[in-house]
Formats: sequence, C-alpha cells, structure tokens
Amino acid sequence: MKKTAKKLMTSLLAATGIVAMSGFAFGAVTTFTNLVISSADNGTGSAATGVFNGSYDDATGLLTWSATWNNLEGTITTSHFHGPAVQGANGGVLVGTSPPIPTGAGTTSGSAGPEADDFSGANEAHLLGGLVYLNIHTSAHGGGEIRVHLIADAPLSVSMSEFAGNYRDGNVNLNWITSSEDNNTGFNIYRTKTNEMPKTENVFMSYKNFPALRSQNSNSASEQNYSISFPADKDYYYWVADVDFDNVTTIYDESVLVRASVINEGSKNLRYKLKQNYPNPFNPSTTISFSLTNDANVSLDIYNTKGQLINTLVSNEKYAGGNEYNVNWNGTDSNGKSVSSGVYFYKLKANDFTDIKKAVFLK
Repeated sequence: MKKTAKKLMTSLLAATGIVAMSGFAFGAVTTFTNLVISSADNGTGSAATGVFNGSYDDATGLLTWSATWNNLEGTITTSHFHGPAVQGANGGVLVGTSPPIPTGAGTTSGSAGPEADDFSGANEAHLLGGLVYLNIHTSAHGGGEIRVHLIADAPLSVSMSEFAGNYRDGNVNLNWITSSEDNNTGFNIYRTKTNEMPKTENVFMSYKNFPALRSQNSNSASEQNYSISFPADKDYYYWVADVDFDNVTTIYDESVLVRASVINEGSKNLRYKLKQNYPNPFNPSTTISFSLTNDANVSLDIYNTKGQLINTLVSNEKYAGGNEYNVNWNGTDSNGKSVSSGVYFYKLKANDFTDIKKAVFLK
C-alpha cells in the first residue's frame, strides 16, 4: 500500500565502514523512484539525461527496474550495475543488466525494462545501503557516459500488508495488518461517502480515544494485527492512517467499502461476484474486484493461455457482509518478474463458487 509521507533512516554497513542514507524497509519492497541518470558522476560532460525507476523485493532478491535515456554522444556498448561505492566514486561490476540495455545503432535515445536482476546475498547490503550505480557505457565514453546512483526512497513509518472490512450483526468490522512499524503512535480511522481521500483533520475514530487503535509495538519489524468494531447502518468508505511520534498523520491511499445497506435490505441481495478487471488492457497494474455471499476460503489465481499457474493473489479466508474486495495485480509472476505481453485469465474460487475472466497485459 502506498503512503503520502515518508521518513529517512540511516544504515551502517560494517563490511565497508561506510555510513549511507538508505530506504530499507523490513521484509518489504524498497523502491527507487524517478532517479535522474546523467553524466554528473562520470565527469564526461555529456548532456545526455535519463530516468530510472525500480523496486527491490528482499523476499526474492530481485531488483525490478526500467530506464529511459536521451541524447547520448555515442551508441551504447554495454551496461552494468557497479559497486560498492559511495556516490561520485567508482566501483567494479556487481551485476550485468539482464537482459541488457540495447546496444549498437539507434541507441543514443531509448528505454529498457521492466527487467529483473538478482541482488541477493552480499549485493543486497550494497544495494540497500546506497552503494550501487547503473553505468551506461557508450562508443564515445568507454568508461561510462552516464550513470545513476541507486538511492532508495525513504522507508515508510508503517508498512501495511492488508486492510479489510465487513458488516455483521449491525457492526462494521475493520481489520488491518502491518508488516513493520517505525515510530508509530497509533492509527486513526476515517470514513467518507465517496471514494475520495479525506482530509487529515476529519477523523472519525482516533487512537487517542480508542485503545484498540494504539500501536501494539511502535518499533517492530514483525507482523502486527489490528481490528476494531462499531455500529453503523449506512454504506461508507473506510480509511486507515498512522500517526507517528511527531504527530504526522499519513492516510493510506486504499479504502474499504463496507455496505451496511445491503445487509439491512436482506440477504437476497448478496451474491458471489467476480468483476471484470479495470483497467483492461492494462500496464503497469490492474484491479480485480469480487464480493462474497458467505465467509469463504478464497483463492484468486492468474493463469496463462497454456493453463499454467502464473501467480496467486489471494489464498486465505475472507468474510462476507456486503463489502467488496479489491486486489491489485502488477503484471508479475510468483517470483516478482514481469510477465510477457498477452492474454491472461484470473480465476476466483470461493467455497463452491468458481468464475474466470480474461485480462490483457500490454507493454
């Protein structure tokens, strides 16, 4: 889940004796957003520029990335990830870009990705410590014409892994799970009639008044589970926000719609339903929505046209109650690698209900 505010943390790399600012998030994905590729660190004086975006999943050890560049003085001859080195210094080749950035004629401007490269083992510490750079070598500058130092986005104060809600016996039940917390005081709950993010001052329920919303462990790298119930008789979108030690409130940009009115009108209005994903075709991600008649063990799987399982998006118990579940698929397989362009099928199974729909991924 995305957040609208971020913090910095310092990482000490004992192996190199270098202290560097890093964006390491415990057991999570570390992102590198809109990093500028230029000749500033190479000293070539080239006017070429570019942009790098990437994300590193420490569970798979894969750095998934893409890059664009323009106006190189020479054609590309090769490209590598170098390190360990602080920004402005040089390092040896750590990992080759695989598949490589295009070389030869017509490469003075272009793009690459999404690609995935292995940074597991010792290279993970270099990457997360800000000691890796992507170097693009050209016929005009054999040592590298432009490069980008991979400085990660600052980590989130709280990493949210799940947020869900349901309506039962006149009560709204909200549940969320954090995979890590850093300087977290507690949570606020917001509710809105439309799916528009609320203002931070319009708090519906605050950790100051409800003990269940207070942080269970304000500095933790382990999973924490939260839940709260309260009466309601109308449909609302619910949002959760964390409040840090500096009283900065950050609202997560994914809401949960809980339909109290559907229950009040009678169970005849409830049914299993798998919706068409949106957008479709899609790139880079799409949302798959479904609703349940009864509590169920739910699986939501992605298959290719050969019937091979590509990824499992949901595999756990979900609760009925008029709420709709929204699941994001970012076009990757179970190893975090981007899939090829083409047709894919997503299959929902909940108790005895099964439905399949088609999604189209375009690069």
